[in-house]
Amino acid sequence: MAVAGADRLSATLSIPASLTGVLVLGLGTSLPELLVSGLAAARGAPGLAIGNVVGSNIQNILLVLGAVSLLRPLSGLSGNLRLDAAALSLLTGVAAVVLADGALSSWEALPLAGTACTWLGLTLAVAKRNPGPPPDDQADGLPLPAVAAQSVLGLGMTLIGAELVVRAALATAGSLGLASSLLGLTVVALGTSLPEFATTAAAAVRGRSGMAVGNVVGSNIYNLGLVLPVTAFGPPPAESSPTWGPHLAVMALATLALLPTLVFTRRLGRAQGVLLLLGLIGWLWIVPP
Repeated sequence: MAVAGADRLSATLSIPASLTGVLVLGLGTSLPELLVSGLAAARGAPGLAIGNVVGSNIQNILLVLGAVSLLRPLSGLSGNLRLDAAALSLLTGVAAVVLADGALSSWEALPLAGTACTWLGLTLAVAKRNPGPPPDDQADGLPLPAVAAQSVLGLGMTLIGAELVVRAALATAGSLGLASSLLGLTVVALGTSLPEFATTAAAAVRGRSGMAVGNVVGSNIYNLGLVLPVTAFGPPPAESSPTWGPHLAVMALATLALLPTLVFTRRLGRAQGVLLLLGLIGWLWIVPP
């Protein structure tokens, strides 16, 4: 339904499907990360909040794009992917710097939010000057009131789900003696990455390769430029700050592995999908929590 709606929006506004994937689907599929990380930060668990963002960005690239491109190669990517690649690379680098000490202050959140806002403004400006052709087929959409009702219902259910995820993660960490950051990086991040996986797979099946890749790229940008800054405004942490260095390095390497596709080849094939999945296995196997 989300991909069909994005197709309809692309046709209505005459903008490339990849742009709709970055701006609309990317924001929508980042909503679980926003709610989970925001609630975790509000409960004094920034390790869980930050771990969810870092783990989600890693899994969006290595797991989601790896698995989807293995099943169906993504080719013929169009749109302003170089700007997206520059924004994602810059945000990843800034995140690595500000999280070097294991925590994120409100002042350190400003460059992340500023970079994301700049990217959003430039993306909208480019789209306005250079509208792309509409898709070949237009999806039948629901009336606007029905769409609005579904959106409100979906938001409410996502909020309830996020609250349950945070409670379960904190309870599990306490009972097993695990750091909440470890659960945030792995299990929680996997759960909040499922919307990206479902949307990316649906877009690939419909032949919307640009929308599929744009969804992941946009989601990762929103995670770093919107979700991560939100975590800086919670109460003082109830646990010591974890060491994010190895995981930030993996996030940077995953982003780096995606750059040739975004900048040069405009294609993500099965061989690349295998390499991305091997990278995921290596991260889970080698990198310590």
